[in-house]
Order: sequence, then C-alpha cells, then structure tokens
Amino acid sequence: MTRVVVTGAAGAIGSRVVRRLAEADDIVEILAVDRVGTPVAADVESKRVDLAAGPLDSIFAGADVVVHLASAATPGVPEPAAEELDLAIARRVLDAAGSAAVGQVVVLSSAMVYGAWAADPVPITEDAAIRPNPDFSWAVARADVERLAAEWGSRNPQSAVAILRPTAIVTDENLGQLARVLHAARIGVAADGDPPVQYLHIDDLASAVVFAVRGRL
Repeated sequence: MTRVVVTGAAGAIGSRVVRRLAEADDIVEILAVDRVGTPVAADVESKRVDLAAGPLDSIFAGADVVVHLASAATPGVPEPAAEELDLAIARRVLDAAGSAAVGQVVVLSSAMVYGAWAADPVPITEDAAIRPNPDFSWAVARADVERLAAEWGSRNPQSAVAILRPTAIVTDENLGQLARVLHAARIGVAADGDPPVQYLHIDDLASAVVFAVRGRL
C-alpha cells in the first residue's frame, strides 16, 4: 500500500505519470501537486501549491514516495532566475521529504548532465562522469539538483533515491523544447559527420517513472 506525492503533476510528464499511477493496483493514494492545481485523473486528489514558498510539511506527511517533476526552467533557454528557483524548490521538497521520513524519492534529471564532449563514448552509459557543458546552464542546474538528491540520500540512508536521466523528449504531435534545440543544432551538419541522436517518447518516460516507483529503485 503506497501513498505517492507527485510535484509538477499538471505538466505534460506529470499528468501522464499520475494517470499511470492511478491505474496501478499497489498505489492506494496519489496527491497531485502543482501551482495551477489542475485535476489530472479521476479519484486523484489535486492540490494547488507554490513549491517555492508554500507550506510543504503537511503535503508530504504520510507519503511513502515523492516524485519530483516540477521545474520552472526551460531547456535551451537561458533563465538564471528560473534555474535558481529550481534549486531552491528542490531543496524545499527534499527537506520536507526528510521531515516526513519518506521512504523513496524519484527525481527527474536529464542525460544532458553528461555534457557533449569529443571524447565521450557512443553510446554513453551511467559509468560516464557528470560533466555538463558550463555554457549550457540548464544542464548545469540539472546536475546541481542531482547533487542535492544524492546528498539527501546520504543523510537518509533508510530511504531510496532514484535519479532518472532521460534523453530529449518527444510526443506524437511535436518535439519537446530540448529536442527542438538539438534539431536546430543539426541543421547544416554534413551527413557523414552527423552523430546519432536519441529521443524518448513522453509516454515511455512516464512509464519509466512509474516503474521506478513500483520497483522502489
């Protein structure tokens, strides 16, 4: 019997995650948290919360799992204020999860934390060092969020921490923002020297998040 709190639940990824969690037999209660408070699935409690300033302890009380998907920053768009906000929100979410003795935290990061370096192997694996390109501030911010999650895991050894690093996200209808950035960067590159690019369908990402929750990865 699992109670799951999902932040960023009204977004494209969050709403899909919530719907899939709602279909799982071993998930008994879901709290969908977002600053817009939009209902995302039947029989799912939705709460409008400003993660940057609102009270979080009561929201996470009794939760077994926190899935942190909320983000203010946009991939490929320099937004220092939004990236700093993401770090502040991550700290607040993790602090509240610790106070509530949450058993698992799932954090969404990005494969961009590996950086784009000439010596990188293809394909790259999780054995690679985390070295985001310093001029790609969004990826640097994702790596900082990962660091906060890892530090939280060290302070809470009884809890599981899963960090997911998806590649560029696409849907049936359009490319995600990061996928659009990569597509634009490839225009004009000679075919012989064009490196392979991996994309991930948003539905598969949602399924991976739910798998991490149900498997307590």
